[in-house]
Amino acid sequence: MRGPDMKDITFRTQYSLQQLALSSICEDLGLRIFYPDYHQKKGDANTILLYFEEDYNFNADLDQQEKKLGYVPGKYKQAVCFLENTDVNNRFDMRFMNHGSLDLRTPDWKKKLRTYIKERVDLCLKMRKEKATD
Repeated sequence: MRGPDMKDITFRTQYSLQQLALSSICEDLGLRIFYPDYHQKKGDANTILLYFEEDYNFNADLDQQEKKLGYVPGKYKQAVCFLENTDVNNRFDMRFMNHGSLDLRTPDWKKKLRTYIKERVDLCLKMRKEKATD
């Protein structure tokens, strides 16, 4: 009888740790995680989208209306942040995110991830404020 595949165990551990960190960061920043229907399927790089709570709920309402009406009666709100486990060559790799722009191999990877997401939140809020004053 063959034992568990170490590569699979490492992947599941890294995936679980990343998901726990993302959940904590998102709770801190008031964001919701959206997992596309293709998340973790063949060819996917663990794609997730992060939304402000109100935008997430707005999009969920549009999805419900689409099911009832057969079409989307509005425009979806844009995600604050898009994340996927890819290296600089756009290959799936749990040690990196977003084409290698985030290196998760260091002990402070959670801090790096939080900073990356927070920068996108701040930018999005700034753009919304500017748009509101136009």
